[in-house]
Amino acid sequence: MWRSLPTTRLRASALKSRYDAHILQKHLHRFNPAKFTTPVCALCQTLPSGPQTETLAHALGGCMDGDTHAMVCRRHGDSVHAIADTLRQSIHAHVYSDAEGNPHAMSSRRLPPALLGAQPQASKPDIVVVHARPPVGPLPPLAALDKATASIVLVELFHATDASLPERRLAKHSQHIALEDQLRATGWQHVHRATIGVGHSGTLLHDFTSIATDKLMLSSNTTHKLASRISMQTIKTNALILSSRKARQHTSNHGDTAFTHASHPAHDPQPPTQEPTPDHPPGHGGQRRRSTPHGRPARTAGVQRARSRDGSLPAATRRRVEGSSGEAVERLVASWRDSDDRTQQPP
Repeated sequence: MWRSLPTTRLRASALKSRYDAHILQKHLHRFNPAKFTTPVCALCQTLPSGPQTETLAHALGGCMDGDTHAMVCRRHGDSVHAIADTLRQSIHAHVYSDAEGNPHAMSSRRLPPALLGAQPQASKPDIVVVHARPPVGPLPPLAALDKATASIVLVELFHATDASLPERRLAKHSQHIALEDQLRATGWQHVHRATIGVGHSGTLLHDFTSIATDKLMLSSNTTHKLASRISMQTIKTNALILSSRKARQHTSNHGDTAFTHASHPAHDPQPPTQEPTPDHPPGHGGQRRRSTPHGRPARTAGVQRARSRDGSLPAATRRRVEGSSGEAVERLVASWRDSDDRTQQPP
């Protein structure tokens, strides 16, 4: 799965998420408590939720910092939208979705009256799929469906650390039991719950294929493409969340100026220019090289030719021409001196 990622940076981020190897505040405090005196998250320690240890689960899901929480919600919405969009294009069913940033989200955050009636809704699934039976011909409206043959699937999606996926799945799978009972009480005989778990490394729970093919009625090829899409979106968004948190933590610790220099090296102050000395002639060490109109650095007079300042051959060049006659070496040195004389003449 990770081989299909476009960059090495994303592959490394996915592997670090898999094995909890991202350098966070809890790791810094553990290995250098003298410098990092606390494992608490620096972005949310002053919020009403109180100080929290910065673990991977906290950074990618539990932090109440405004920017982090917005990106976490958008990650969830993108995954839900990917599933709902695939269902709308691939199967013969009514699809209702409710997630952040989803252009097809339900306007009232509740199921249509044809499904549940006027009673209060016990919970709000991410996606509700109503399969028409038989799955042929034009899709009938909800009010015209036969409750004895049509089936309803309540889909819930969540993100968690790879190690906690099975435990989180148990809690999420029981989230819509009350809503399932409500639907059965109104006459719907085939109501199912489906829970899709996505790890922070982009992995999906082992039962995703059976859920997609058996309950959502997707083909094997479509299921594979959907899994790849969800994994790619998750890895990219998590990498963005972690890099954004690191940059803002750096800003809060060192100020805006330090962050600007770290993010934009072109604005770094000029390095000190070294005065010419016998050991460091002009054109070497400390002076910036000029650039040509094509963006390539121009070669200065001090490094344009492989020779010393008095025109004699340096040791490296002398070794390269050891096999030549003395007359050839003298001609080479004389040509260099003549070219210097022509260069120094005024135009």
